[in-house]
Amino acid sequence: MKILFFTDSHIKGYAPAKREDVYYNSLLDKLTWIKDFANENNVDYVLHGGDLFDTAKVSNKIFGEVATILLGFDKKVNIVPGNHDLYGRNLETLEHTSLGNLYSADVVNILYKDKGKIALEKDGVKVNLTGQEYYDGIDTGVNADYTVDREDDDSIELLLIHSMLLDKDFFPGVPHTNLYNLKSNADLVLSGHYHADRYMIENNDTLFIKPRSVARIEASEHNYEHLPEVVLLEINGKDDYKAEFHEISNALPGNEIFNIESIQEEKDNSIHLDQFKASVEEVDVMDNESVFETLKQVMDEMGIEDENINDDVYDYSVKLLTDAEKEVAEDELDGFIKSKELVTIDSMVIKNFQSHKYSEINFLDKSLNSITGSSDSGKTSILRAIGWVL
Repeated sequence: MKILFFTDSHIKGYAPAKREDVYYNSLLDKLTWIKDFANENNVDYVLHGGDLFDTAKVSNKIFGEVATILLGFDKKVNIVPGNHDLYGRNLETLEHTSLGNLYSADVVNILYKDKGKIALEKDGVKVNLTGQEYYDGIDTGVNADYTVDREDDDSIELLLIHSMLLDKDFFPGVPHTNLYNLKSNADLVLSGHYHADRYMIENNDTLFIKPRSVARIEASEHNYEHLPEVVLLEINGKDDYKAEFHEISNALPGNEIFNIESIQEEKDNSIHLDQFKASVEEVDVMDNESVFETLKQVMDEMGIEDENINDDVYDYSVKLLTDAEKEVAEDELDGFIKSKELVTIDSMVIKNFQSHKYSEINFLDKSLNSITGSSDSGKTSILRAIGWVL
């Protein structure tokens, strides 16, 4: 039995920052290559590890072109929903998404945990395929996400999952699952979601496989140096597996899609993530009056200017410090960390903000308030003003 596995294609119509090619065309070319590779190798089943699309809803043009390529596979593609495939990372929104539309049109088959397993069979080899879709708590230590309902026969249990399943510990505060700390009862686990690196590791009688993602979104050294890939998995029986990584040969090399100068500039001007986080973690949060004062202390000690802080590093650091303060006894904080509460905005005044010289707006209480107007009249600026204040 031959199975082709690929993941994280992140198809969308606009290009990520710092890519110099036509991102959308590159994705379609790679998807076409995968289709031809699958058909030429006479694969029996095709699996996708989630995030087929980069947004829950794509344009009709993109939808049609993707559907046409997928229909060209000799075998229907089986997909587990990723976080980008859904609205709000919620499986209940599937029918309103482009991925759900592909399923309704019988272009693909969707897998998720509550749907149960499907049987894959070839030449006396039986594989039970279970899908585990992405949800917000998937990487918070729930072992059940990696277990399946085993059959009593000699069938092979294969779990297809979209999660932050790694072969090493990641940064503190970033939800992830270390496969070495995992006890899965599946024979094979194919994983998506984390784009960089690949692995093929056996641990606790389970073989874990993750290829590099089809999409290269971030302008990183890894994406500059490596090509995307697929996995060709051959299953001949219980514990008789052969898996090979194959680079997508028509994918453009990194120097043709990324600006190496911008990558180097970002590397030079940004603070290495783990170094900065380690410094934040060593700070006594009670020495300062606020999260931002603590963050400023760390930056001053490291000689870092505000403009050189990566947004992800900054946001993570604020979250890390806020969580640390929450762990301090409530009487010591004396109400510094407030619980979430509903905020009702009765009215607002905007002065000298974007297109608003002076605007006064009154909202109706407990009603749906609609902001209307012609293009460039300042509608979005009202929302930005609220967000900026909050």
